Amino acid sequence: MLVGVTQAGSPFAVKSPGAWFFGVASSPSSTAGSTNARFLAILLVYLGIVVMLGSWFETVRTLRRQPNLPMRSLVPMLVAWGTPIVLMPPIFSRDVYSYAAQGEMVNRGINPYVHGPSSLGSGPFLNLVDPLWRHAPAPYGPGWERLSGLIAGLARHDVLTTILGFRIVALVGVVLIALSTPVLARSVGRSGTVAFGLGALNPLVLLVLLGGAHNDALML
Repeated sequence: MLVGVTQAGSPFAVKSPGAWFFGVASSPSSTAGSTNARFLAILLVYLGIVVMLGSWFETVRTLRRQPNLPMRSLVPMLVAWGTPIVLMPPIFSRDVYSYAAQGEMVNRGINPYVHGPSSLGSGPFLNLVDPLWRHAPAPYGPGWERLSGLIAGLARHDVLTTILGFRIVALVGVVLIALSTPVLARSVGRSGTVAFGLGALNPLVLLVLLGGAHNDALML
């Protein structure tokens, strides 16, 4: 999936300059790649998803049969699956670029509940926001908007570093999910190991929350 997402023709990630550290266009005029490159990119990503889903299904089946397996045996799997996703550019969604723009707005003293990212004017923050949301006010709570402003400030108003900051926040959220899910399961008399497999190793959690750097990871 990492190889597929970073191909020039991949439709799963933004290819604009500054969208990520690698796997993006070097200039606005760069082409998205040939038809063959796009086909290869899509094939690799879908193949990766199928293999990941199959591996997860077999893992959960094994855990249901052996619910007393030690939790430590699953941690390397979570790390192995999560590491390539952390390295990927944001996938399947452009929401993280809206987070970055709203964080920059907070830093500039612009109320994100009154104005949309377009109030920043042309520039790297606005260029990466999905056109559908450039004029939309923020739908998130003030706690998140303050955190977004803090991330943009710590990044010294660099859009790429700001995006990386949101990926780190999503990673923290996934780690907290991994730590808390077994505790919640055991509190109601269920296997914490099975819950870890169903929750923390879930491809939807890893690919959408971590891969897309969504704030839902921290909320959960």
